[in-house]
Amino acid sequence: MSAWLDFGASVVGGAVAAAAALGGVALGQRGENKRLTRADLQHLRDLKGERLRTLYEPFVEFAMLLQQVAGEKAYVMEGDTVEKRDERHQKQLAEGMRRVSSVIAATVIEPGTSKVRKAYESTYKTCDRYLRSLNMNATHHNSTNYEELKKQFAAISTAAESLESTVLSQLEELEQPIQ
Repeated sequence: MSAWLDFGASVVGGAVAAAAALGGVALGQRGENKRLTRADLQHLRDLKGERLRTLYEPFVEFAMLLQQVAGEKAYVMEGDTVEKRDERHQKQLAEGMRRVSSVIAATVIEPGTSKVRKAYESTYKTCDRYLRSLNMNATHHNSTNYEELKKQFAAISTAAESLESTVLSQLEELEQPIQ
């Protein structure tokens, strides 16, 4: 073989090897970029999950309070009266509504919270209606129908369950790893 042929074969062989090496590096880099992008997205999702857990804690506490009050509606503890129980519940519900109202602005600002906000607004409205009826009942000496109060309170229980399940559902979605 001639020197030029050996030289040409070496150049072509070197070029093929260099191209293969560059292709391998490019493929490896593309895979690494995908992995880093996925890791960044997962990190951002984890941060959002932490923010939402902190933000939604008062909502879940409020829903649990409503369920507790609903459970206590079925009986009167010894040494308690229906009026005292209702007054205590009224104060607890008003305090719960106040605590949740303090974080509602943050749910408006945080993207992706509209379902929870709507569930809370529904719960808030039903709770507010019930509290107003209790106040009317106390001021006008039982002018509100007991059955109507019972229906309103059942609506609160349903709304509280919906609020809690909406919050938990959204947080569970954030627990799923990014594919």
